[in-house]
Amino acid sequence: MFHLAFGNVGDAADPKMRLLSVSLLEALPAAGADAPSGEVDETDNLIYSSD
Repeated sequence: MFHLAFGNVGDAADPKMRLLSVSLLEALPAAGADAPSGEVDETDNLIYSSD
């Protein structure tokens, strides 16, 4: 399974999402587990959290 990280390489008036990185997850999530979460930084990039 892969984790895809997308980021906004445009600006607020003309957002452009681009694939920034691809990571191989160490293990599959358990069946029924919540999806991995993250937060959005000040430039609208999703920051993955593996809590």
